[in-house]
Amino acid sequence: MNKFACFVFMVLCSAAPARAEKAIINDYFTSITGKNLPIVMDLPDDASRAGAEAYIKDVHDSFYKGSELLDAAKLTRAELESKLSEGFVLYAVLGKSRVLAAVKQPAFEYSRGKLTVDGETFSGDLRYYTLAANPYKKGAYCQVYAASSNAWLHGINNMNHGSASYHVYLASAPAAEGIFDENFTYAARGLTPADALEDISEFFTRCEHVHPDLLASLPELQYVDLKKRTVNTVLSKASNGLIPVRDLAYELYYAAAAFGDGHTSLQYRELSGRDLAKAAYPPFRFEYRNGRFFISGAADKALAGAEILSVNGKPFAEFAAPVLERCSGEILPFKVHRFAMSQQFWWAISGLFNGSNSFTLSYRRAQDAPITRKLAVTSAENFAKLDSGEQKKETTHLEYLDGGVAYFRYPAFIYSDEEKAAVDGIFADIRRTGAKKLIVDIRGNGGGNSNMGDHILSYLTDRPVRTFSKMRVKISDEVLADAKYREMLGEMGALRGMLTTSVSQEERQKKPENFYTGKAYLMADNGTFSSATDFATMFRDYGCGTIIGYETGGLPTCFGDVFTMRLPNSGIRFGVSYKLFYAARPRPGDDEHGLLPDIPLTDEKLAPFKAGDPGLAFALDYIGKDD
Repeated sequence: MNKFACFVFMVLCSAAPARAEKAIINDYFTSITGKNLPIVMDLPDDASRAGAEAYIKDVHDSFYKGSELLDAAKLTRAELESKLSEGFVLYAVLGKSRVLAAVKQPAFEYSRGKLTVDGETFSGDLRYYTLAANPYKKGAYCQVYAASSNAWLHGINNMNHGSASYHVYLASAPAAEGIFDENFTYAARGLTPADALEDISEFFTRCEHVHPDLLASLPELQYVDLKKRTVNTVLSKASNGLIPVRDLAYELYYAAAAFGDGHTSLQYRELSGRDLAKAAYPPFRFEYRNGRFFISGAADKALAGAEILSVNGKPFAEFAAPVLERCSGEILPFKVHRFAMSQQFWWAISGLFNGSNSFTLSYRRAQDAPITRKLAVTSAENFAKLDSGEQKKETTHLEYLDGGVAYFRYPAFIYSDEEKAAVDGIFADIRRTGAKKLIVDIRGNGGGNSNMGDHILSYLTDRPVRTFSKMRVKISDEVLADAKYREMLGEMGALRGMLTTSVSQEERQKKPENFYTGKAYLMADNGTFSSATDFATMFRDYGCGTIIGYETGGLPTCFGDVFTMRLPNSGIRFGVSYKLFYAARPRPGDDEHGLLPDIPLTDEKLAPFKAGDPGLAFALDYIGKDD
């Protein structure tokens, strides 16, 4: 029983519609998975070439292992055709690449330092990412990473690549994006009302078909009203006969979140450069702790760390309600976590700071008296520079902290032979060093595959266990249309249209050689979700140790396993749960709130540990006294 995290996307395989298929980059990613397509560099000789080559090699080694890394300058036309006919990933400089010259029409044009895409022209420090026609095989595609110079190729993979056919960046700022079909015909910049209504109908119909209990948290008449509201609000956004896709997405976010299921949500993040450039942002980023909001990053150091009380006279949660009610989640802490992890997107699409050059902020530091200040809004470029740790990338690692405490940081539940070997190595090292106390940190872990949680748990308890006590699965036509899901369901596929129930028994796992026998502590927080919450629940239910932190963002008993679909006209992706999981040993409230820690963190507990990671510092202090 695998529970995939909300960020694992699968494409619905269905019969091709009558209209030409949109050439979406994410679809291409899916089609080439596992093919080890060659990576091609076609770079001019200048002072920045060595740096560009080093960057591309690093990307290759990190993401394209097993693929050939080729230098186009060293290959003949015949060799290029032979090696690249099945597809390739190209890194090139605009106007100075023979391979790029071959693929450029009709996707884009570049002349005299100016890039033209879909009638828009850009110049300056450019980065361009697109799907293009493969010049070496008719009807095939290739990926293109291009920049105005070798220097600007560095970091190009870090740009946001959403569900679009192309993206243009001026330096690091998004400038434009769009969708074209297989014939490289660009999509309109909006939807007709008829197309928008078709997408709305498709969204609700698919949710009804796929979800095991769509109205578990939403009364029937409220659902009827939700449908009406969505239609009326979207139609009201029409201008010059077209409805912007972002406006449709904004309302579908609301509809998806209304179901009260953190796994059922929209997956739209494709705001254009124009949208971002027009938006206004607060000159700070925020974080959430125990029902309160704090400034986590600000250009004005006087604001850093302060508690946010209100914006324009409204309590911050009330001011931000239009966003929070569009963030899918069972409980408020996870909704806020989702908002906090994508602040630039949400401020831009909601427009909450638009319409004025300033706003009034009320805040306080510690227990000081509240301070009210008028602050100027800031731009997307300045907002992106604010340091808050948002989108911080972490990897699995082990280190030893004060007192010889083994600290095992696990940011995502990935199940593979390589990952299992890495975890095995970590516990072997813990055994070798003789550490008597262990912290397993799954703060911010959005989940993944629950089998990995079972593997880690096998090192922490030798009791008979089960991941879930019960599981319910909706066998819909949509899920069965996908070969991968059909294979996963196996014989259950014969129960088309039914809601099935299976019960699991506790079983003793094989005890690993380096079984851990010391004291174990688990750190969790509002960002602990999906399979990470499942692991925390098993840790609780089988008495593995002490849990420290905040309430988890996911519930011990919840919906999950996301099936992802795409709307026919807008191309908007959305995911819907098709399973319902019950905690290993359900307790009252397991389907109402997140797992509560044994040692909940409070500002009072964290006060002495202000620098670095105060939560971890407190945990170490607590563990040092727990003898």
